[in-house]
Amino acid sequence: MRLTEYLTNIFVQEELVSDEERDVIQFGLKSIGANLLGIALTLLVGSCFHHIGDAFVLYLLLFPLRKSAGGFHATSKIRCTVISAAILAISFSIFVMLKHRALFYGACAGLFAVVVWILAPIENPSKKLDETEYRVFRKGSRIVLGIESVVLMVALFFGWEIIMRCICMAFFIVSVSLVMGKIKNAYVAKYIMPS
Repeated sequence: MRLTEYLTNIFVQEELVSDEERDVIQFGLKSIGANLLGIALTLLVGSCFHHIGDAFVLYLLLFPLRKSAGGFHATSKIRCTVISAAILAISFSIFVMLKHRALFYGACAGLFAVVVWILAPIENPSKKLDETEYRVFRKGSRIVLGIESVVLMVALFFGWEIIMRCICMAFFIVSVSLVMGKIKNAYVAKYIMPS
């Protein structure tokens, strides 16, 4: 039995929630678990590169953009964790370990922002977005992208290197996820579920 099912059963048995709320509680616990795993993985990779501060800031910037933009979804949690760790490690290697000037971060972030602007949101083949969901997620991703782009401009102006790096990494990670999601969706449409 999964931990989320176990905890949900306890909540129902202790009459903290009704049996009708079981699915909602279980979904909420899964979401909390995924978020905790995401921040733990980000902090772990950041600590491996001796930049845990960057990892914390990165997660704060990455989480809202990734949630609204969508992108690649692995077929299992283990694959997801391995791919996420690899992309995080590549990000830290390129944008933290190699020292760059502000112009580099600004140019890269601008390029990645264009990719996010054009592609977001990307749906999961197993969970298609209806027209309303598509509009909501598209608008949400563009709002978050806009806010973070303004923060980037302020960081460039004041020379806040950690903010520049982390926004650049967040945009890079979401761009990679969107491109991978687009490729996976095309593959699934052509070879797995042709019409």
